[in-house]
Amino acid sequence: MRAAFLCVFALAATLSGTVVAGEGKAVEGFAPYHWTSGWARDLVTPGPTQPVRMVTPPYLTSEKFDPASYSAGRFVDQTRAVPLELAITTGAIAAVGMTGWNWGGSKFHFEKDCWFCREDHTGGMDKAGHMFTGYLLTDLLAQRIKANAADPAGAEITAGIYAMTLMTGIEVLDGFTKEFGFSRHDLAADAIGVALGVVRNVVPGVREKIDFRLLYTPPSYERPGVGPDRFQLIPPYNRTRYIAAIKGSGFDGLKDTPLRYFELHAGFDARGYSAQERRLGHPKEQHLYVGFGLNLNEVLFGRNDLPNFAAQRDTEWAWAVSNTLDKVQIPYTSVYNGRN
Repeated sequence: MRAAFLCVFALAATLSGTVVAGEGKAVEGFAPYHWTSGWARDLVTPGPTQPVRMVTPPYLTSEKFDPASYSAGRFVDQTRAVPLELAITTGAIAAVGMTGWNWGGSKFHFEKDCWFCREDHTGGMDKAGHMFTGYLLTDLLAQRIKANAADPAGAEITAGIYAMTLMTGIEVLDGFTKEFGFSRHDLAADAIGVALGVVRNVVPGVREKIDFRLLYTPPSYERPGVGPDRFQLIPPYNRTRYIAAIKGSGFDGLKDTPLRYFELHAGFDARGYSAQERRLGHPKEQHLYVGFGLNLNEVLFGRNDLPNFAAQRDTEWAWAVSNTLDKVQIPYTSVYNGRN
């Protein structure tokens, strides 16, 4: 449930994610988030203010990634570029950790868990959640640094440092709870997620070709009697599935064909591990899925012959919707064949 909360929080925060190629463009019109982010940045950053920038899909990978030129001074400058995002992320995690996860309620101890083994208490869903959250935080912070910093070169390094620091802090404080404990497997999953976030931002073509998403499954996807019966902001593990989508629109040979509207999916979930499912007698199962999905970003915002919102891509509402669709799989827009 902890990883589910972090995923949902990062999904909400990822609405602040954008990719800037070169200097980007100034945000125009009604853009409350961008202007607030820029105001917070200018409040703590000395020197001339930078324009508020935004670029909508198609996403472009940074062309300035050069680890050898990265320095402590650049880390400080890029930190000053995203004070609002860092404050919201850290504050929300701290508030929930103290009130919902009971940090400090026990002496430090290690959690007895395993990787994606069937005997794990969630069947590996918490590990998948940690990977996804580490990836989301890295992607979020990298794109906000690229949008706000005077020199965005190496934004992925700064983002990765902060994402891993936040996730490590969570894990250490989990060691002081009765329910959880410090998990080395969770920490390894965090590191894999952060690495995925860095790779997606620095390797040309990866962002255009691959998305990592969370699917909040509707009741019709699940076994009879498995709740909750109503929508919850934080999805339980028995209503969560993790998806990797390979997008036809990212490949030169497909982007001018009808296949640009479709995606190849691979997914994972585990069922039968919750108290509710055990009461109903459902067995423990781990599932791998393959399937096909509809590329909603291409349908809604692609520059194609369909009547869509491509002309609105530079508005904040379209940018927020597009970034959400990068991270959330909408139910009933894909079909899957699962294997236990």
